Amino acid sequence: PALLERDTQIAALAEGDFGAARGLSDYVYLTVSTGVGGAIVSDGRLLRGPDGLAGELGHMTIDDNGPPCGCGARGHLEALVSGTGIARAAREAGLGRLEAHDLGHAQERGDPNAAATARTGRRRQRNGSRAPDARFVPWSSHLGTIF
Repeated sequence: PALLERDTQIAALAEGDFGAARGLSDYVYLTVSTGVGGAIVSDGRLLRGPDGLAGELGHMTIDDNGPPCGCGARGHLEALVSGTGIARAAREAGLGRLEAHDLGHAQERGDPNAAATARTGRRRQRNGSRAPDARFVPWSSHLGTIF
């Protein structure tokens, strides 16, 4: 038999077994890459919810007036801080068609628009990563990223 899970859920369980959440039975895991994913572990068990999407934290509204998300809503964490969202912000800042990692290179070269865009992205990411703490009050929350 085989079991399929979302990559974020598996990463959350691995964090509990081998990473920063080792030894904890309650935590929220948030990962940022092309999109934003999340998982909730409570009493050592992954919470899946009725549709398997419990903990999909990328779709929390962070800014009601924010950019559109891929799901069609506006201002979701994913639309603001994912690699896709950061690339969109770079384009809007006049930096052309950059990928999120290109923004870091432009910032290192001293581009002021890149530095401002990166600062905004980091601020939004910090604010967004605090939101699960306020909503779920876990013992611990962990941010995983592959940037």
